[in-house]
Amino acid sequence: MSISIENLSPISRRATITLPVEQVKKQFNKKLRELASKVRMDGFRPGKIPLNIIERRYGTQAFQEARAEVISESFYNGILEKKIPLIQGSATFELDSLIDAENDTEDLTFAVSFEVYPQIELENINSLKPTRMIIDISDQDIDDAISQIIKVHGSTIDLTEVAQESNIATIRWSLFSIDGEAIASMQNKENTLELGNTKDELLQQIQSHVIGLNPKESKTVEITFSDKLSNKDISGKTLKLELQLEKLQKFEPAEINSDFIKKLGIVSGNKDDFNKEVKTNLVHSAKKISEKRLELEIMSKLSELNNIEEVPSYLISQETKWIKQNLLQQQPELLKEGSDALDASIKERATDLIKRSLLVMALVDKYKVNIDEKTLHEYIQSYVQFMENPQKALETIYSDKKYINKMYNDIMQNLAIKAAIKDADVQEKIYTYKEALDYSATNLS
Repeated sequence: MSISIENLSPISRRATITLPVEQVKKQFNKKLRELASKVRMDGFRPGKIPLNIIERRYGTQAFQEARAEVISESFYNGILEKKIPLIQGSATFELDSLIDAENDTEDLTFAVSFEVYPQIELENINSLKPTRMIIDISDQDIDDAISQIIKVHGSTIDLTEVAQESNIATIRWSLFSIDGEAIASMQNKENTLELGNTKDELLQQIQSHVIGLNPKESKTVEITFSDKLSNKDISGKTLKLELQLEKLQKFEPAEINSDFIKKLGIVSGNKDDFNKEVKTNLVHSAKKISEKRLELEIMSKLSELNNIEEVPSYLISQETKWIKQNLLQQQPELLKEGSDALDASIKERATDLIKRSLLVMALVDKYKVNIDEKTLHEYIQSYVQFMENPQKALETIYSDKKYINKMYNDIMQNLAIKAAIKDADVQEKIYTYKEALDYSATNLS
């Protein structure tokens, strides 16, 4: 066998391979013998059918299968021997000129186009200056977290008095006209909101008229908007609406007592232990935000320092399919509508994700990252520690190899990025817990 490699670009290759015809014939004869041992034919005992009869009936099929196997094996063995970083799945076999007849007597020459991983030289990591968040957790942060907990576990009580701020109102409203012009098809909408706690200008104006109404009471109002609204349909216009207060409720937060605390999983039922647990969770949350921000920043700075100009198209196509599959499950209406802008956005995101993945691979190689079973299992234990049901999460992870593989890849990535962070010139800056949450909501959601 002979193989020559042509470099078409930094990430594209074309291999030309020539195989002696004997190699194909050897595989062809093996195929015939396999068929002879399996095929059933009248007049012959199992396994006793002459090969010439098998060849007459199945020769063309057997030859094509033998040839395909030899071609594939020869290519992948040749690439492996030359230590070429082939991207699995990217190979396109150019077989148009090959002869299909089983009596082919010519040596076999074929070409394969494929892609390789780009070479990334990671240098000057120590010149990077990412910032580590030092997050200060105050007593007020703990009180706010407790307020949120008792709100989540609270309940609502129906009210009969007039609506006021902080009440929860279910409002039905119908739009009659805009600037005096009747709406052809009257719009009816229903919204539930906490009065005095909405940033939507339309709802703000609606709720100002709802305050003071009794449940089931209705009212016709006119609302005029400023001409600076982003919504051009109503900007600077006057809307005529009918409002009805369908339901009025008051929120009743949960009471912090021993039973409530035990229900949250704190066996002692002690309020001090509850406060400590809340603070522990805030510290854990702050640590995760800080770590994730530092990882994102150093990867961003690495991308700037090591710009990957050519990204393998096969990897982009696979990542694009994965993103679309997720969108199909979560927001199918986006894909149904479809648009060139959406396709371009998905492709751009896929490209960015592949670039990050390639950088991580380069980091793994640079720092010779490797992990053992013990480290993997410790990581998994840490991963599920703060979940609602850690034991169930462990059972799920260990029940499917794909979850284990994901954990393995995650820890390899984390260790590689941590190694880069260790080499970088990390700066520190103090943030409040609220600033950290704002950052997380904007960048990590």
